[in-house]
Amino acid sequence: MKILKRTSRVALCVLLFTIFLASSETFAESVHTKRASQNIINILRQDFLMSEAITIIKKSSSRSSSRQYLASQKNRFNFIATQEQLPMIVDAYSVQNLTSPIIGYSMFFYGSNGPLVILDASVNPLNKPAMDSVSKLIKSSLDSAPNPDGSKMYFLGIYELDASRLLKIMVRKGQTPMGDDYAIRYAVSER
Repeated sequence: MKILKRTSRVALCVLLFTIFLASSETFAESVHTKRASQNIINILRQDFLMSEAITIIKKSSSRSSSRQYLASQKNRFNFIATQEQLPMIVDAYSVQNLTSPIIGYSMFFYGSNGPLVILDASVNPLNKPAMDSVSKLIKSSLDSAPNPDGSKMYFLGIYELDASRLLKIMVRKGQTPMGDDYAIRYAVSER
């Protein structure tokens, strides 16, 4: 019975993640040619440590290279946990500076040592300027779509990472018992 319940939960997680990917693909396809405005990029750089997120993405060509890089930054990041949501593996890290506008990163890899697919930068709910800035980003979004988990995704635009990769930048807004929960999502996509 326990195996059946666990199998059902795993199947449900896989199904929800598959639906999320499908809805994200459809959502992103409808606005995939729209570049993020310079105003949005400026807010991300100034208020949400975009340069740090881009460095993490560039150092994460595989899960092992990502773990090696983040371990070398032990004064900045603490490893929290790994969660398998096959075919995805999620590694979570907290940021040690409790006043930082970003308090943690969730990294979604395709497979146990595959490439980074999504980097979520969690906005610090105790940092009022960051919470004010995330509201500005949502107001400047190009489009929005609901997620199967009840959260909402706000599309901010495309950013050219390098010659072969683009970032689809979004804000994910969810709810927790403590209130609104925000993450800046960088979805990595090949050209």
